[in-house]
Amino acid sequence: MNAKGLRVLIITAPPFVFGGIAVQARILAEFLRTRGYRVTIAHYATYRMDSELTVPVWRIMSGRRQRMRQYKVWGNFDCISIGC
Repeated sequence: MNAKGLRVLIITAPPFVFGGIAVQARILAEFLRTRGYRVTIAHYATYRMDSELTVPVWRIMSGRRQRMRQYKVWGNFDCISIGC
């Protein structure tokens, strides 16, 4: 199969949280990359880990809005952390 040029978005739990979900998402990402796909990982930003991206309910009325951050994870996969 030649998937050249095709992109895949994997939406998952935060990849830096140790556990089965992150392990399975990484296995899937690596599998797809070997098949020629360009893989991007996306996850929600927790207040505890990414407080600058999230907006607690008590700050919504002040006009604060969620943000996102792009970085690399798991050996150079593009990753997007999206604030809640």
